[in-house]
Amino acid sequence: MIDLGQLLLEYSTINEAASTQFDLLVKTQHTYNSWLIEPFVLKAAKQWGMRLSSNSLHELISRYPALKKNRTVMNVVVISEENIPFAGMQDLIMVLLAGHHFFAKNADHRNNLLQFITDLLISIESEFSEYIHWNNVPKEADAYLVHARPENEATFASYFGTRNSLIRGKRISVGIVSPDDNAAVFKQFGEDIFTFWGLSPFCVRKIFIPAKFPFNLFFESIDEFAYLYQHNRYANNYDYHKSVFMMDRIPFYDNGFLILRESSELHVPPGCLYYEFYDTIDDVISKTKTSASEIQQVITNLSEFSMAVKPGDAHNYKLWEYADHKDTLGFLL
Repeated sequence: MIDLGQLLLEYSTINEAASTQFDLLVKTQHTYNSWLIEPFVLKAAKQWGMRLSSNSLHELISRYPALKKNRTVMNVVVISEENIPFAGMQDLIMVLLAGHHFFAKNADHRNNLLQFITDLLISIESEFSEYIHWNNVPKEADAYLVHARPENEATFASYFGTRNSLIRGKRISVGIVSPDDNAAVFKQFGEDIFTFWGLSPFCVRKIFIPAKFPFNLFFESIDEFAYLYQHNRYANNYDYHKSVFMMDRIPFYDNGFLILRESSELHVPPGCLYYEFYDTIDDVISKTKTSASEIQQVITNLSEFSMAVKPGDAHNYKLWEYADHKDTLGFLL
């Protein structure tokens, strides 16, 4: 695993003149899945390279004494969110660490990135070939790791709810803007909002803002992300919701590639960012506590949130920080 991390760090700085398998994969994967654009794939490669450092892996292992105990080997089917680069990577690592068999499908080449990772692992340690299985998924497995999108959540819950399964995918991350935050901090929030199009539970999809929030300065600070509107899938989401809000006479702010709408809702479509005003820190603490079961993480500079992540670090989560806070390795052990 450590060698895999080192390779990913090397690959994350792409050489335009290079023609390695990874270089070609990065440049062509968007043809199979338009969400997987080159900048995001390279960013994800770097993030995973850092997560798979020696220190990180040793700390992960130290958190699970049960790894030292013998256990029954299971066939584990992984159904991942395909619209995030290297989706299913964390599940793959946990399945292999637990000594189980990993099963997944690569339908229509949409999982090429993860299959490339498994090929790398096998090239580093040939014994992994006995534990990694693509497309030959058993009808009945011992366990299922499932990432459900909002549109398929009910179906997955109904089907997998009676099986030994771990279903994730309901949460989002929220940002809390301090009255002292400036343009530099807003730019960092931009990284948290736009990376992976807002499709990851670690993305900021809603912000809580003070009464005198400088909307113009916020838009100026995130202008570098305007290029995202050039991608049809994102632009279609943005245009559609803009039209809906206009027809329904819902007020919103708009900078040409992001819609800011005031709403108490937490689940937000791509191309939009919902906001809610707060009067006091106690107010927003209360609101985040009330919605704790729907929030992945809180992003803020405010010292009152002791467990919060700093702006710009939303996607720099640890190996043992799981989607929906569901302990994947603990489940597999």
